[in-house]
Amino acid sequence: MDNFGAAHGVVRLSGADDQLSRSSRQTKAAIAAGERPVRSSATAGVVYREKRFAHRPRRRNVESRLLDIARAHVRRFGAGRTTIVGIAAEAGMTHANVYRYFPSKLELFEEITASWLRPLEARLREVADGADPAYDKLERMLVAVHDAYRKKLEGDPELFDLLLDSLIKERPAARKHRSRVQHEIQRVYEEGVSSGAFAYADRRRAMALIFDAAHRFIHPAALKLDKAIPPLRWRRASIF
Repeated sequence: MDNFGAAHGVVRLSGADDQLSRSSRQTKAAIAAGERPVRSSATAGVVYREKRFAHRPRRRNVESRLLDIARAHVRRFGAGRTTIVGIAAEAGMTHANVYRYFPSKLELFEEITASWLRPLEARLREVADGADPAYDKLERMLVAVHDAYRKKLEGDPELFDLLLDSLIKERPAARKHRSRVQHEIQRVYEEGVSSGAFAYADRRRAMALIFDAAHRFIHPAALKLDKAIPPLRWRRASIF
C-alpha cells in the first residue's frame, strides 16, 4: 500500500490494469454500503475508500429523539416510573437498541439535565467575556443562574428534580455544571481584583463568600424550599 493509503487508513481494493472492471463493481458496492471512493488510478487500477461517517448525523437524530421521548415520559410518569422499555417502545426500537445510545437510564437522565443547563453556561461565558465592570457582570451572572433555575423549577419541575438528584448524589452532570459556574464567576472575580473593583484578594475565601451570600438564590435545593417565595427579579423590582 502506498503512503496515501497508509497515512489515511484506507483499504486497497484492487491493483492491476486488467482488474478495473472488478474495481468498478467494488466501488459501487462501497457506495451502496455507505462509503465513498476517495482516490482512483486508471493506470494502476487502485481504488481507495473511506467511511463516509453518514451515521453520525443519524446517530445525533436518534439520540435527540430518545431524549425528547425520555423528557416526555419523565414529565408524565416521573423519573422513578420512566423505563428504557417504555422509551424504546415509543421510539419504535428494542430496549437493547436504546442502550447503544445511552448505556443506562441514569446516563439518559444525566444528558437530559446537561442539555437544559448548556444555554445557561453559555450565557455565563458571554457575560464574563463582556466589557462591563466586574461588579455588574457578577450581579448579572448570579441573577442569570437564579432565573434559569426558577424558570425550570416552576415550568418544568420534573426535569428540575433530575438536576437536584444529580446534585445531591454528586453525579457528573451536576458536578460539571457547578464547576463551570464557579469557573466563570471566578474569572469575573479575578478581573475585579485586577481592575481594583474588588479589594478582597484571598480568592478562596472570596469565592466562598460569594456563594454563601448567594446560596438562597442560586442553590437548587434552597430554591425548591423557597418555591412559594416570589423570584429574585420580583423582589428586586419591588425594592428599587
